[in-house]
Amino acid sequence: MSAIRTYLPRYLSALLLTLALLQPPLGHTEVVELLQDNGLTTLARYEPGDADKPALLLLHGFLQTHNFSTIQALADELSADGYPVLAPTLSLNIDHRRQSLTCDALQTHSVEDSNRELAKWVEWLHRQGHTQIELIGHSSGSLRLLAYREAHPDESIAGLILLSLTPFEDWRSPDQWSEQQQRASAQLQAAPKGLGTYSLTFCRNNYLAPPSAILAY
Repeated sequence: MSAIRTYLPRYLSALLLTLALLQPPLGHTEVVELLQDNGLTTLARYEPGDADKPALLLLHGFLQTHNFSTIQALADELSADGYPVLAPTLSLNIDHRRQSLTCDALQTHSVEDSNRELAKWVEWLHRQGHTQIELIGHSSGSLRLLAYREAHPDESIAGLILLSLTPFEDWRSPDQWSEQQQRASAQLQAAPKGLGTYSLTFCRNNYLAPPSAILAY
């Protein structure tokens, strides 16, 4: 019995080591930092994938990060199929942003800010040797990618996939949206650096922003 007890742990150790060696290698996930033109550092999840497949840029929804569950699940599935995956987090004018924002946080970002950051990430993918890129947006991330494509035509962008496309003003009637735009325009003339409380996507009358930021949407 003592001989069996001595042998059994050694046998299990050898078996576990053999099974570990037989497992396929896990994907190589990196957290990449990229300095933007405004001096802010942005973060992204990156998995190099297979060189013969197009790189997929995944963009999160409103006020979220690349750690949002839907983006994480997409990145896991696509990278497991060998696709190079880049999932950036938009800075929203916050250096090294790692957390989602609440609606009542100070919102100073704009569509143009997002366009510039996305352009830098596409350039970064080119520097990694990716000649074909496909864009995948989730929720309002889809709208941001549409705005980016309009502002930055690029033949290397081979495709655009829009998931759960949600307009920024989807909860309002056209008259309500127009009234908010008029109010923001008036505030921009009277106090351009002042703050107002607006509505945008799921933020209902608690989106704190200067008028220029809300008008950008």
